[in-house]
Amino acid sequence: MADHSKPIRLARDVLMAAVDNNWPKSQRAFERLANECDEFGLGEALMAWCSTVIAHVCGGRWDGKPIRVVPMAVETGALGGELPPEKQWAMDMIQARGQETPDEFRRLLEVHSAIEDGFERGRWASALVEICAHTIRSVPSGIAQLGRPT
Repeated sequence: MADHSKPIRLARDVLMAAVDNNWPKSQRAFERLANECDEFGLGEALMAWCSTVIAHVCGGRWDGKPIRVVPMAVETGALGGELPPEKQWAMDMIQARGQETPDEFRRLLEVHSAIEDGFERGRWASALVEICAHTIRSVPSGIAQLGRPT
């Protein structure tokens, strides 16, 4: 998250506090993001969170090459499986970003924007933050590079 725009700064604050398991601080930054930035700014934050988690699994830098994302049950290590709608949307957002499919990413942003209830819309965005923070905390950096020729 190198950009220094207000939405990106707040997105960084949201995610880094979540990574540190400081949910009250994350929530305060998230509320600022929601109240002080327009829908475009929230879209920037959503993209930044996706890009950050992708960079993490790629070892700190993402070269833009497509990467496939699969949900994993941390407790068991099982891959795939059913997810609640908001977490499936979050995984789809990360997947669309990782596959460099801007039309799909835009469609998913529209799905999010179409949620009329602000609390519910925030819950869906929070699901993305939760997945990204949990991944950064529990998945080794660079895991996506395992098995790839160098």
